Amino acid sequence: MNEDYINEEGLLEAQTLLNSLGGWPVLQEVWDSNSFKWIEAIKLFKEKGLDFNFLLRIIAGKDFGDTSKRIIIIDQPSAFGLNTHILHKGIHDPTVKKYFELIVDTAIMFGADEFKASEEMHDALDFEIKLSNLLVSKTLNRNTSYFYNKMTLKELTQQYGSIDWMKLLRNIFPEEVKLYDEKQVLVEVPKYIERLERLLKTTSQRTIANYLFLRVVLEIYPFLPQKFEDRLLKFKKAVLGTSAHPPRWKTCFLLTDKHMSVLLGATYIRRFFNDDIKKSAAEMVKYIVTTFETSIKEETPWIDEKTKQRALEKAEAIRAHVAYDKELLDDNNLSEIYSGLHIMEKLFLQSFLNLNKLEWNRLLGKLLEPVEKNDWRDNSAPITVNAFYKRLDNSIIVPAAILQDIFFNKDRPSYLNYGAIGTIIGHEIVHAFDDEGSQFNKDGNLKNWWEEATKTAFIEKTKCFINKFNSIRVEEVGLNVSGERTVGENIADNGGAKQAYLAYNSWTRNYGEESKLPGLQYTPRQLFWIAGAQNWCSKERKEYLKQLIARDPHTPHKYRVNGNYQNLEFFAKDFKCPLGSNMNPRNKCSIW
Repeated sequence: MNEDYINEEGLLEAQTLLNSLGGWPVLQEVWDSNSFKWIEAIKLFKEKGLDFNFLLRIIAGKDFGDTSKRIIIIDQPSAFGLNTHILHKGIHDPTVKKYFELIVDTAIMFGADEFKASEEMHDALDFEIKLSNLLVSKTLNRNTSYFYNKMTLKELTQQYGSIDWMKLLRNIFPEEVKLYDEKQVLVEVPKYIERLERLLKTTSQRTIANYLFLRVVLEIYPFLPQKFEDRLLKFKKAVLGTSAHPPRWKTCFLLTDKHMSVLLGATYIRRFFNDDIKKSAAEMVKYIVTTFETSIKEETPWIDEKTKQRALEKAEAIRAHVAYDKELLDDNNLSEIYSGLHIMEKLFLQSFLNLNKLEWNRLLGKLLEPVEKNDWRDNSAPITVNAFYKRLDNSIIVPAAILQDIFFNKDRPSYLNYGAIGTIIGHEIVHAFDDEGSQFNKDGNLKNWWEEATKTAFIEKTKCFINKFNSIRVEEVGLNVSGERTVGENIADNGGAKQAYLAYNSWTRNYGEESKLPGLQYTPRQLFWIAGAQNWCSKERKEYLKQLIARDPHTPHKYRVNGNYQNLEFFAKDFKCPLGSNMNPRNKCSIW
């Protein structure tokens, strides 16, 4: 890529963009606050291909009370310039101070006066902190019904009248979307909107504009000259201990992956993927799902018969997307998705905006389309090294890229595959039945399908996981894991490993026991557990570890593995851990 062009012209291209949006106030000698309306700014951001969900997150999504329908969803923003758990600490926190220095220096590099930049970015940061403090935690509030609040546009306007909702939504959605008083929308966090109204009323237009434009600048940072990259590295080094930036080509690739994943995925499948891998992995998925169904029938005495039948129906209804969907390899589908896209050789920022605009139009235009269950376009992430459960579709996705390396190899012993990718597949399946997934039925609808006594028993079993992981201390930083924040992932880890293990046992009954690996003392069952642990083998800097504990729904890796295995009697049996020892405690947590 032409880095010289970015270094020579990237700043000018960015400044031109900001001016076309009305101008970043901190850079302007004259700026008319009376002519600024944040709702109109949002419209311009969207038209240019920029993110616009800085004050509110507005999307076209499935109605999670009835996933056969689409609905406008109005939510609190999900991203900020700095992680919200740090912003909550206030402007005097050392990390927040480093962030403040970054945004001041950024404004100065764009051409702002030093004193003016310091003063106005201080106000913008203060606004961002206040905005983050309005949020309702979705990680800690696990009751999805709390976030399901349908109302008409008329009711929305009556309750939160200081925002012109009709204009805002017309500025965002295609003109073909009909908006009228009785049209229903889904408001996930009404309390946030109530608080936002008060904040906007007490904040100057200049500060709101400075904040919105700051967020735009942070979004386009990868397209700015090297001095901006160097300044960002200085910030990351101070906050996270990062020693070097990835080369710009890698940043470019990651952006391409994020915004053109379908095209990159199709290319990867055609050039590098072997369909025999897909067949082997699909067989493994079937073994694990079948094993889980058997476990529901035979290993859950705490579940009453009515609830058990509904659980079985949900398990049987899970659809698995393994490696990729066949539609991905249809050139007509690819042409349709990227029709009208204009990529320019030198103008990287403009090309990014063109791509973003195309993507926003597709996503927002979904409001006009009928719901297609398991739409292949939503499942096309074949080069992502991860796996997913989609509760509104009741489906799991196992991308092609994770079916390799330490996770999977069709030519190695199956105990390694079941231990590695098998536990991950099991993890995603069990997400359908964790404390959040269990609130959705087999069709992906938010609906209680539990008998009361069984639900009470489930909640008690969930508390066991919360208490267990609350007691785990991350010695490297002297902090405890949050059992509340990580409970869903811990339930999935526990059930996933157990079901993968039982599925492997089922596999051996059909194919026979496998040999040990030459030169190693470990048995096949022991290597199953070692392969599962290897999934999470990593080393984190202390600064990063603290952030993970504060915000990540997963337990830090070392404690994730050991904390999970301590609850699994099969592990203790295979490694002959004495009852009452660290890895075989007398009291264990288990649900699935």
